[in-house]
Amino acid sequence: MKRPKSHYRTGKFADLIKEKWQEIYHTKKPDIDNLIKFTLDALSGHNGFFLDDNQIYSIYAEKIYSDNPHTEILIADEDEIKN
Repeated sequence: MKRPKSHYRTGKFADLIKEKWQEIYHTKKPDIDNLIKFTLDALSGHNGFFLDDNQIYSIYAEKIYSDNPHTEILIADEDEIKN
């Protein structure tokens, strides 16, 4: 998630993050369950990566601030996870 301007210092140090905001998670909207749902819906369907999201049995998700907001998806085969 993109950091708000209030997380940054001012003046010649405007590119630096204030110390109190360096290790904090994103706890505002959008809700994490909506982000997960959107991602699973985008990956499923007739032309998707898998047919239905009922094939998913494990998810790890977190919302963090980033200067480069993005979504990372790691899809692993059941055998890969066990090893």
